[in-house]
Amino acid sequence: ETTPASLAGGDVGRPPGPGRAGPHPVLETLTQEQCEDHLVAGGVGRVVFSAERGPVALPVNFRFVDGRVVFRTQPTASPAITAGAVVSFEVDRIDEAMSEGGSVLVSGRAQRVEDRTELGKLALVGIEPWAGGQREAVIRIEIDEISGRAIRQGR
Repeated sequence: ETTPASLAGGDVGRPPGPGRAGPHPVLETLTQEQCEDHLVAGGVGRVVFSAERGPVALPVNFRFVDGRVVFRTQPTASPAITAGAVVSFEVDRIDEAMSEGGSVLVSGRAQRVEDRTELGKLALVGIEPWAGGQREAVIRIEIDEISGRAIRQGR
C-alpha cells in the first residue's frame, strides 16, 4: 500500500502515524535495555516540562550519553529545563510501511551542564540543533524512570 512518490520521499511533510494497523499487531512492553537501545540512536525527541502557562512539549535534537539524555537549548530557556526541575522526555520510532514502531518515555531531573570537562566531552558527541542559532546551554536529564512500548507484527 505505497506509491512511487512515497518511496521517493514525496510525502515527507506528512505527519507520521496515520497508517492502518498491520494484520497481526502485538503490543509489547520494552525492557530498560530495549528502551536505552531506542535512545542510543539519538535524533529528535520532546522534553516535557511545566511552565507558567501549563505543560509544554519542546522538540529537541538529542543524544543518549552515559545513561543520560543530553540536548542543547538557548541559555534563556525555561528555568524548568535548566534549574533541576523534574521533566519528561519522549521519543518515537515509526515504520509505517511495516505498521510497527515504538515509544520510550523518560522521567528525571533536568540539569544544566556547567563542568568544563564534561562540556568538552559532550561537544564531541555531535548534538546539532536543527533550529540553529545560539543553543549554548547543554542540558542533561538524570533518569529516574524509563519505560517503553512497541508494536510489532506477529505471525
